[in-house]
Amino acid sequence: MIAELMRRRQLQTISERQELTAYQNVFGVRLRWRFGGAHSGLFDHTFYFRFCDRTKGYLLATHPYDPNREEWADFSSKHGAHIEFAEDFPSW
Repeated sequence: MIAELMRRRQLQTISERQELTAYQNVFGVRLRWRFGGAHSGLFDHTFYFRFCDRTKGYLLATHPYDPNREEWADFSSKHGAHIEFAEDFPSW
């Protein structure tokens, strides 16, 4: 399923160092190590990708159960992020 997501969205995998940079760019906090699929606030089982078109930045795919859309809207406003709920894509 990850390969299909990457194909549909034209994504590339990123290195551990790039993952730390992506996290810092989104959250404004520098981690000392990556947390991969670990749970952190709104995010659960999060995976980081970079768009093939590097001008688009990063994509974080996360799998929250029963997401609170109001909390996600607040997150989007705070971090200048585009939030999309993929209702038609199966979980991996």
